[in-house]
Amino acid sequence: MDTSFYSQMDFLLNWAGEHYRISGKKICVAVSGGSDSVALLMLSYDWARQYGYEIVCVTVDHQLRPESAEEAEFVQTLCGTRGIGHHTLNWCRSSDVIAPGKLEMLAREARYGLMADFCRSNDVKFLLTGHNWNDQLETCEMRRQFGSQENGLAGMSRCRSIAHDLKLLRPLLYFPKAQLKDFLMARNTSWKQDPMNDDPSFLRVACRNQIGDYDDRKIKAYTEEILQRGRKRNNLETKAVSFLKCFCQFLDNKYVALDLASLCREAPEVQREILRRIIWSVGGKKYSTFISEERRLKILQQEINTLGRCRLKIKRDMLYVFREFRLPYDNANNKIVFESVNLYEIFL
Repeated sequence: MDTSFYSQMDFLLNWAGEHYRISGKKICVAVSGGSDSVALLMLSYDWARQYGYEIVCVTVDHQLRPESAEEAEFVQTLCGTRGIGHHTLNWCRSSDVIAPGKLEMLAREARYGLMADFCRSNDVKFLLTGHNWNDQLETCEMRRQFGSQENGLAGMSRCRSIAHDLKLLRPLLYFPKAQLKDFLMARNTSWKQDPMNDDPSFLRVACRNQIGDYDDRKIKAYTEEILQRGRKRNNLETKAVSFLKCFCQFLDNKYVALDLASLCREAPEVQREILRRIIWSVGGKKYSTFISEERRLKILQQEINTLGRCRLKIKRDMLYVFREFRLPYDNANNKIVFESVNLYEIFL
C-alpha cells in the first residue's frame, strides 16, 4: 500500500502545481484519531521524510462528547513519538439551539473553517484528509437523496480548493476502509472509535447502513457509476480551467471580462462550467450557482443580467461579470438593498 499511496501523493501534488500553479514543502494532516486519519498520518509521515516535506498535524475537537479531549490527546501522543508538531483546534459553539439535522453541517463547516485558518496562519498550502472509498459511496448516497445534479453525483474529488492558496488533498480516496485498517494492524498501530459513527440519527450513518445492505453486484455497479461521472467531471473541469487561463481577465476577483466568441466555440457543457466558476468566484457565495442549459442560453441572449450576486453585461463581443454589493438593511421597506459597482466606464 505504501507504494501506491506514494504514487497518489506524487500525482496530486504535481497536478496541483500544474492545475492551480501552487507549490510548497509543508503539508498539514487532519487527524481525528479514527482508523482512516491515523493511517493517513502514518503514510504521510513516511512519505514526507522520504521527499523532504515538513508535516504538521491538526485535530479538531468539536467538544460534542466527553471523549473528544481524550481522542485529541491520543493523536498528540501519536505525533509526539514521531516528532510531528500537533495542534488541537477547539470549536467554540454558540449557545443557540441547533435545529435537528443541522449539527452535521455546522460541525463540518466549523472543522474546515478552523483548519483553513490554521493553514493560512502557518503558511501551509496543502491540507490532507483521510477520506476513503467508503466515504465516497456514502457521500454520493447522501447527495442522491438531496437531489444533487450530475457533477455532485461524481462524489468528492481528490483535490479541490478551500481558498486561493490552500488546496485540500484526499490521497486515500481510492482506498477501501478495510485496507486502511489492515495497514494499521500490520503496523501494530491502534486507533479510536467515535461512537457517533454508529448513531443512525446522523444522515451519513443512515446512508452507511443503507449501503451495507447492498450486495456485491450493486456495490460494483455503483462504484463504476461514480468513477465514470468523476472522469467526465474531471475532463469538463480541465477544459474550463484551460479556458479561464487563456481567455479571461480577472481584477481582484471582483469582475471578469471574457471573449464571447471564444466562449461560444466551447461545447455547451463546458460553457456552463466556465460560467459557474466565474459567477461563484466573483459573487463570493458559499455554494456555486447551478447553471442549467436554459440559464446558459438566457445569459448569452442577454435575458439574464443578475445571477449569484453578480451583474452580467455583454458589450462589444465581451461578456463582463462583476460583483453586486450589498448595502445596509432597509428597515423601512423590510428588505436588503443591492447596488452594483459602477464599472461600466471600464468596459467602454
